Amino acid sequence: MSKMVVDCWNCGRQLRKDPNRTLRSDATCPDCGEFLAQEMSIRSEDLFEVDESSFDDEDHISTLEPDRSGLVLSLLVGAVCSAIFVIGVGFFLLKNAQDPVAHVEEVEQVSTPERTTNSAPAATPNVSMVSSKEPDSSEGIEVIARKKSRKLSRNAGFNFLDGDDYQFRYEVSAEFDNRTEVTTGTCTFTIKGRDKQQNVASTSQEGAGTAFVVASNGILVTCAHVVDEADEIEVQISGKTYSAEVLKIDSESDLAILKIEAEELPVVSVADSETVQLGMDVRAIGFPLSDVLGTDVKVTRGTVSGMAKRNGRTQLQIDAAVNPGNSGGPVVNSRGEMIGVTSAKLSGVDVNRVGFCIPANSVREFLKGSGAAIEVSQVKQDLKGPELVASVAPAVAYVKVKSGPDPLAKHTELNFSGSFHKTIKDRRGHMVPSFRMRGSRMGMGRGTMLLTHRGEIVRTTDEEQLPFLVGPPSELLIFAFHKGNRKSWTVKNETSLIQEKQATTASGIPLPRYRDPFGRRRNSEVVKVLPAVEKKTYTIESDDKDSLVLKENYEFRTTQSENGQIIRMVGEGTITFDKHRGFTSRYDFKGTYLVESEQVTLKVPLKVTASLLSKQDIEAQLARVEKQKELDAAKPAAVNSMGTAPRLERQVHLRIPEMGWGIQKLVFSPDSQYLVAGKSDEYIEVYNVEEGKKVFKTDRLRDLGNISSITFSPDGKYLLAGGFKGEVHIWEFSEEGQLTPFGKFVGHSRDVSMVQVAPDNKRVLSGGAEKKIRCWDLKNQKEEFVLNQLEYNKLDVHFDDENRAFISDGRKLVKVKLTDGEVLEEIELRTSGSANNVFFSPDGKTLALTDGYALKRWATNDGAPLAELKGKEVLWDAEFTSDSQKILAGGRGHLVQWDVQKQKREGQIILGESIMYVKPLEISPNGELIACYPSAAGQDLWIFQIHESAEK
Repeated sequence: MSKMVVDCWNCGRQLRKDPNRTLRSDATCPDCGEFLAQEMSIRSEDLFEVDESSFDDEDHISTLEPDRSGLVLSLLVGAVCSAIFVIGVGFFLLKNAQDPVAHVEEVEQVSTPERTTNSAPAATPNVSMVSSKEPDSSEGIEVIARKKSRKLSRNAGFNFLDGDDYQFRYEVSAEFDNRTEVTTGTCTFTIKGRDKQQNVASTSQEGAGTAFVVASNGILVTCAHVVDEADEIEVQISGKTYSAEVLKIDSESDLAILKIEAEELPVVSVADSETVQLGMDVRAIGFPLSDVLGTDVKVTRGTVSGMAKRNGRTQLQIDAAVNPGNSGGPVVNSRGEMIGVTSAKLSGVDVNRVGFCIPANSVREFLKGSGAAIEVSQVKQDLKGPELVASVAPAVAYVKVKSGPDPLAKHTELNFSGSFHKTIKDRRGHMVPSFRMRGSRMGMGRGTMLLTHRGEIVRTTDEEQLPFLVGPPSELLIFAFHKGNRKSWTVKNETSLIQEKQATTASGIPLPRYRDPFGRRRNSEVVKVLPAVEKKTYTIESDDKDSLVLKENYEFRTTQSENGQIIRMVGEGTITFDKHRGFTSRYDFKGTYLVESEQVTLKVPLKVTASLLSKQDIEAQLARVEKQKELDAAKPAAVNSMGTAPRLERQVHLRIPEMGWGIQKLVFSPDSQYLVAGKSDEYIEVYNVEEGKKVFKTDRLRDLGNISSITFSPDGKYLLAGGFKGEVHIWEFSEEGQLTPFGKFVGHSRDVSMVQVAPDNKRVLSGGAEKKIRCWDLKNQKEEFVLNQLEYNKLDVHFDDENRAFISDGRKLVKVKLTDGEVLEEIELRTSGSANNVFFSPDGKTLALTDGYALKRWATNDGAPLAELKGKEVLWDAEFTSDSQKILAGGRGHLVQWDVQKQKREGQIILGESIMYVKPLEISPNGELIACYPSAAGQDLWIFQIHESAEK
């Protein structure tokens, strides 16, 4: 006797049934309670058979009996065969009972739903609902959804065992062209208290929408945005309320499938939206503005007014009135067939009656992919309004959703402390943007956190932030489980990106920075707030008794442009949760930090790893720290190295906040009253230093490109700027700091990084990427001569008098006659090496350049090398003070000051050790002020008074 084999997809149990009998759709496995749906090919008779009584309407599959016909046949064959049969069956059952995949996971039990009598009125007699097409799979939509969506085990949660040490180590690694910026650190949690009652107001949110029935056994369709973030979903239909479960959701198509435990519900038939025509009469059915109008179904009438592309998908445009609460409801034609699902409306002062719906064929595809039957109407005639509503409204449901933390839930209060620091790998002297963190050299964070068992952070005092929008280190391994026990869920937040002032350094300098929105309490002054959206999607990859593995998709994006910039962070991560320790054990993330503008997009690929340390790891780490302390104590202190040199106090004369994309060049006017900034975003801004305000800003200088050089004529009447595209523009400069276009020089073909005007205010020397110096007339912009002796593109000029100039690229020193371009002398300084900056002393006696960790110098009269001034860090821009006795250079997070005569590093002006470099800087002609700009976009421009007090 042949029997059909039925497999339980959840626990693997194999059961037999008579092929002449139909397996009920609600039949469940006697072992695990899951639904049975998969019918397989004919197998051997040496299997157990499902008791036929289990197919009665009232019973589950609950008991198994040996197949009596099979046993009789075995007895006829002989006792030996019977023994083999018994041994084989025993081995088979033992194997199934010990199968870890089938029995380790704790799965929610599903039982047969009770039949609901009179749960909804039947559809009107003139409409007969039948299945037009069998689903592609023999499995029903419920079984397929459960089969593809293993639910989260209920024993997973943030438990924090007493006596356990919760310390994790993390690393944020950002990749640039030729270097890597690495932030590392640790964070330790200790339990401060358990079962704390939340003493703040509930932040739970409620919403409402519409759904409609597509299968009589409780399958409904609605919009994804109605239920996507819901923790609890209630469906009201025909006077009864049901708890609903999301079986499938697709945010891209904005569709979702719900399941309620009900039977014999009326259904809405699905039309072919290809037959929809403009001008067709339609009705939108749903529950708009339920908080005002109540929860009785509402119907609005209109026509199909257009076909529109929205978010890359075709949607139907209707002019029927659509309001909040209509989302997810059916839009039906005159025969009561659903042609679309209401999804959105346009709103505004000048917008009226413009709504959109998802076409019925998109719903068909969504249901077909889920194994659901499509219901169609057999009646083709049009219905009058009341008849139409009477046939459709009973199948339309009011949907109520709740989300947010439970105000009555108990919480665990934690203390946390952490530290982090940043290092640079693969130094090659390339300029790299720096994204600052709190603190000057070492980030320190400590505070308290109130956390639910589900992982909801109710309150935290953490103020420290990891770079690149990674977030606070205390929150890196914490995520929120979904209340609805789904396989996949999405968390969306409307948030903000905040620019704020930081606590001041010992010298009184505030450190501004961007920080992401995750911190809850801030004591620093907020400078600017940019609205943003954050979206996290979690999907369960695996779930067993020991661990839970989640896939995370993350996106953060500012929704308001700031100086033409949009800031984003996107990526994917994997979270491993240790169920025994009740905490995340591993986090791996790969993403990209982006700053987007019309001209350029800054992309920073990064990796984030974090791991929970074992007790053995912690003990080994403590031993290494103690060992290192012993080694450090035995070393002598380095002289004049970063951190041991005196800290120089400089009074802040003026702070110009938030310079957008950053500054390429700075120059003071000859009278030191104005400071002009040439910016990376192709603008020039003029500031009155005495009054502390911006007095002029040019239009965007697209012909110039990034401003790479800027200078005044000695008489202060003209301002000149060279750009990336090879042009030099000239403006007349008024006493009020206003710029009037005067002319431009277009003799260069590449970037102009140096422009200087001779003392007679007549001739101009300019050069850059061409490795040439061009001399031209300021008034008529005509070229007079070209020098080709240079080998490098970093250039500077010193005018010895009106007729002679010193020119150097750091490789050669060239003395030239300005009247005719005659080279008077050419001295080779060195044959190799590069320079970050080349500069002459104001008295013209010394040429200097920054070369990695050193300041190299030569005497200009004969080219003789002078003693190097060498430090412990890469130096960038540098300038002599007006008396030529000192040099100020931009280092890592501070300005370094050298005494040239004593050949000694005198000290440093601290700006912040997380700053990669300070460039550009400029000293005022009167010798009283120094202006400097920290690295990266979005920083502030600082102007200090120069004086000599020092703090030892």
